[in-house]
Amino acid sequence: MMDLKQLKIRILKEDDDMLTIEEIDRLLNNSVEPKEKWFYRGLKHMYENHYTEAIKWFQLVNDNLSRYLIYLIAFKLKDEFIMQEYKTDIENLDLKLKPVFVYRDRIIYPKEIVK
Repeated sequence: MMDLKQLKIRILKEDDDMLTIEEIDRLLNNSVEPKEKWFYRGLKHMYENHYTEAIKWFQLVNDNLSRYLIYLIAFKLKDEFIMQEYKTDIENLDLKLKPVFVYRDRIIYPKEIVK
């Protein structure tokens, strides 16, 4: 049984390296577009385990990736209501940033555990 408290949500870049908090800070500081700033601010909160705050920023962005991140956060927090509200199919989207779970230093793709 997986302990969801140890489950982290992280982002893989196109080169399959993990996006770091330092890179998120740099992207946030270099962004001019408001929705882009909100997205990176949400990512930063997510990386810092401030999930409720991250959801607020992702709701402002309201694109497919942000909705999917809210869905994954809801899964981690075991919030069925939010999961149903934000269930998003991103399987066929070509994303530059790919959300993954990290559990005890192991990368797990969301579709492996979120049904």
